[in-house]
Amino acid sequence: MWEILEKAATYKDFKSLLQEVTQKEFKVVPTYTVIKSEGPEHEKVFTVECRVKDLKTVSTGRSKKRAEQQAAKEMLKVLGVNYQKLK
Repeated sequence: MWEILEKAATYKDFKSLLQEVTQKEFKVVPTYTVIKSEGPEHEKVFTVECRVKDLKTVSTGRSKKRAEQQAAKEMLKVLGVNYQKLK
């Protein structure tokens, strides 16, 4: 896994890095599920769950994409992955 981290600057986002790490280390891909959306159409807030095997993180965002990115970032933290090189 650590050779992946050395290349972290090549990943454009948290979801891409998480997918690479989980495929290499666990032979699975993360799944993302919208578990809630609330608010008026122009101010929706999405709650997304990210799962990797038996691990789960939940995050919110003003779009599904932002919520998924945040959930992926949280999962990287849970897995102990240093993602500081990501922009």
